[in-house]
Amino acid sequence: MIGWIRLILGPPVFERDPEKTRTSAVVHTIALALATSQLIALFVPVYGGSVSRRHLLSGTAVVISIVGLLLTRRGQIRAASLIIVVGVWLLLTAGAATAGGLHGPAFSAYVVPVMCAGLLLGFRAAIWTTGASASAGLVMLWAETQGYLPVSSGTFTPLGLFITQITLLVLVVVLLHLSTRSIRESLERARLELAERKRAEEALRRGEAAILATEERFSKAFNASPTPMSIAKDGRFLEVNESLLRISGYTRAEIIGHNGIELGLFEDPADAGRMAESIADHGALREQEMNLRMKSGEIRTHLISADSIELGGEPCVLLVGIDISELKQAEEALKQSEAKFREFFWDSLTGDYISTPRGKLIACNPAFARMFGFGSVEEALDCDTRSLYPDPKYREDLLARLKEHGRLERLETEFRRRDGTPLYVVQNSVGVFDDLGELMEVKGYMFDITERRRLEEQFLQSQKLEAIGRLAGGVAHDFNNLLTVILSYSDLLLMPANHQPDSVQKYAERIKTASEHAASLTQQLLAFGRQQVLDVREVDVNSVVTATLQILNRLIGEDIELHTILMPGLIKARADAGQLQQVVMNLFVNARDAMPNGGKLTIETASVYLDEHWASQFVDAVPGPYVMLSVSDTGMGIDETTRAHIFEPFFTTKERGKGTGLGLATVHGIVKQSGGQISLYTEPGHGTTFKIYLPHADCPETTSAPSLGQHSSRTGSETILLVEDEPEVRRIARNILEANGYIVLEADGERAIQKSNDFPGIIHLLLTDVIMPKINGRELADRLGRERPEMRVLYMSGYTDRVIMDRGILPPGVALLGKPFTLTGLVDKVRQVLDSP
Repeated sequence: MIGWIRLILGPPVFERDPEKTRTSAVVHTIALALATSQLIALFVPVYGGSVSRRHLLSGTAVVISIVGLLLTRRGQIRAASLIIVVGVWLLLTAGAATAGGLHGPAFSAYVVPVMCAGLLLGFRAAIWTTGASASAGLVMLWAETQGYLPVSSGTFTPLGLFITQITLLVLVVVLLHLSTRSIRESLERARLELAERKRAEEALRRGEAAILATEERFSKAFNASPTPMSIAKDGRFLEVNESLLRISGYTRAEIIGHNGIELGLFEDPADAGRMAESIADHGALREQEMNLRMKSGEIRTHLISADSIELGGEPCVLLVGIDISELKQAEEALKQSEAKFREFFWDSLTGDYISTPRGKLIACNPAFARMFGFGSVEEALDCDTRSLYPDPKYREDLLARLKEHGRLERLETEFRRRDGTPLYVVQNSVGVFDDLGELMEVKGYMFDITERRRLEEQFLQSQKLEAIGRLAGGVAHDFNNLLTVILSYSDLLLMPANHQPDSVQKYAERIKTASEHAASLTQQLLAFGRQQVLDVREVDVNSVVTATLQILNRLIGEDIELHTILMPGLIKARADAGQLQQVVMNLFVNARDAMPNGGKLTIETASVYLDEHWASQFVDAVPGPYVMLSVSDTGMGIDETTRAHIFEPFFTTKERGKGTGLGLATVHGIVKQSGGQISLYTEPGHGTTFKIYLPHADCPETTSAPSLGQHSSRTGSETILLVEDEPEVRRIARNILEANGYIVLEADGERAIQKSNDFPGIIHLLLTDVIMPKINGRELADRLGRERPEMRVLYMSGYTDRVIMDRGILPPGVALLGKPFTLTGLVDKVRQVLDSP
């Protein structure tokens, strides 16, 4: 409470302006005194006249005081001074005019505003106030003479009284001026002396504080330093810090007063002499490596530095030691590691290398030099790696992909040896980038697969010869049968008419039929060899399928259920309409024959975009928009042995006389000649799906190749259990998911449950194939779902959605990803399932 009152009633302080602070204190005191006296006058009859007059004058004076106080607190000192001087003067003039005139006490009090003007506003203001008071007196004298005011009474006449009071005012002004000037001069001298004294005291205080602080900082730094430190005089320790005691194992009493020789600190006593000699000659010692013996007997390596100092006027030596024992051990371990790495690098059977993006070979091992036919590593290091590529553009493409992805794995690459012969390798390479993301180095290793490629080519050639042999045998067999018919009926035509069992016309018709079969066989052979002439144009695939089915409907038995799922609207591909109809017919008949006991046959069309990831699964596929035609059956499926020969000519699994073996070979030839692709998905006991991809006739402007940036927002960090019985598909899916930030646990169907049991964390998604050898995807999801009810499930299958649902393999409404899947298709579908409510 006292502090609050002091804050309100105390004068304001302006730290940057002492003169302003002094003046404000005077104004504050006068305003506070005026307010106090007038508050008393409100209740005590100090003034004559009526009570209302007294209250009006006193209240006005209080208001003037409060305004002055407020202006003073806001720093407006001159305005507050003017308010007080002018306000008081006007109140006194009003009081004198209403009670007594020149004889009243109010007129005599004019000395108050005059003194206030002199103290607050200066000598000129006091003169102006005196002049104003004299003018007011003359006016009141004239008013009293004219009878407007009561006539003066007393010893003095009004004029005499006026002169007397004015004289008094003048004397007060003069005395005020003299006293004010003297006070100001004294105050100024005192202020200057006080300021000078304060400066001297402050400088002295800072100096003493600096000395104390320096000593304190040195003491704190000495004792708190993690580095062992000591102070010695004449070779004996005067002081040591805690770090030295902790590392050496000695107590302070065991060290103080002794020297290093007595304590046995030096493993080599000569080090003590060399240190003393260096300090004596140069006044210092810099980072001298010494082996010091601890109290326990352990030898630790230190870097010792020393400087000459004065302590209490006595010459001393400050010693600092840095323990580098761990650093020396780390250096030794690093040397051994580097030696092992060099040994591994040089003895490795893979060709290891480090190069710059400009082609400069920085390092390589002997295996690399041998691969490329160099006589030594030194000779290899002199070469420009750009000369090892058969096509410089191919190397630029590799660098661009490395800059984009940071690493390339299992990349088959063709090089040229020093003598120009081809070298085929599988290599992994990693880019080294600077802080700005610029590629600085390329590190990699490669396996020589040239011999493997040669053996593969030989194997493919033998397969081709085997296929040609089968083709030749099949052609000879079929044509021999046809020629037998033609020759036999020709012989009958040459017989005399009376010996011919039938008419000539029937013989001619049978010869014509055999010739037409031969022509059809020739067309199929041309289609297989991709040598027939195609009339390629824009074709509506839906129309071709619809028209073909109108012809084929009568070939379906009552036990086969036909489903067509055609994409709405026009879906145009670039193909020969007649040959496309042949493809549909062959696939249709093949599917029908695969279901001798009935089943479901599904034909679907769709518009799809095949990205680089999908295209890389085929030899000559180009990423872009395609029209997809799918034919699925619910037959017994195809085993691996049959699948390996499925597109070979004259290969058939049908009974003798029921198949030519050219149906699927013809489909393959037509699709390839049309610039398309064909894929087969089958599981024994679960039917087969053939998917035909034909180039889209017109690519909408909105269709563009999906880039990494387009699906970067679909990345995640969840854990996914990937279950697939085909290792290559599993590997591709894992690479895609891990590249997008997911944690992937992979297994085949048999090991998936154990994999889940061994993983302690949360598995957010089960990504599983539908058809697997020992357990299907639905059974797996049901069993894992009982243990992990929060786990989402995404199925994948080479069968279409409709086929999967129709067969009852999966219930309706489940999430299903079709094979072959694209990179963006897999990532988007996974993200969609994880984000679904």
